[in-house]
Amino acid sequence: MQIALEGIDGAGKSYALEKAVHWLEKKGVPFKVIKDAPLVEGRLPKKEFEVLDKHFDIIVPDVRFFLYLAKSVAHYKREVLWEKEFPLSRVLLWDRSLLTPLVYTYYENYVFSKDFYVKVMKEFYDLFPKPDVTFVFLPPVEVCYKRVMKRRSMKKYYLERDREWLQETRNAYIRAIDDTMIVLEGEDCVPEVLHYLESWYETNYHVTQQRKQS
Repeated sequence: MQIALEGIDGAGKSYALEKAVHWLEKKGVPFKVIKDAPLVEGRLPKKEFEVLDKHFDIIVPDVRFFLYLAKSVAHYKREVLWEKEFPLSRVLLWDRSLLTPLVYTYYENYVFSKDFYVKVMKEFYDLFPKPDVTFVFLPPVEVCYKRVMKRRSMKKYYLERDREWLQETRNAYIRAIDDTMIVLEGEDCVPEVLHYLESWYETNYHVTQQRKQS
């Protein structure tokens, strides 16, 4: 089973992921965590960013778009399609997934028509198998902004931005979501994620394990 945790920064994804991992470990369920493939300064390893910035004008949104697309394709091929461990894993947890590149496409200001970039990214999105369930964390922006400003790893990134930028990201997620996704707008989204895991465990995994033992 594949579960994706999506949403704006400060929404509580990392906390929910931590709780989900703890729950799976406690139950003895095999799992694997997959991170996203960032392409922004402060989230990309410093040496990698410097190499890209040296050979490409990475500050230009159009350049960054194609670099991000290429990096995402390679990342998901390696982690999802080519990963030999995956068939042995019972749960695959995505800390952001294929939805993220699509979301960021919506609010960038490109040289050419934005429709072109959205179309390209949607085609990329459709190439890969989707998670069984995608939770999209969208708490109030004020709550998320306070959280990111308390995190050392994100504070510098957000000192150059404001709440409006975070609101734009939230709006982009709303445009990108579909009826198959579960949108969580509360401040604490952990209970819903754990409830889903518990339901899956009782109706699928636990039953299957019992049949194997009998």
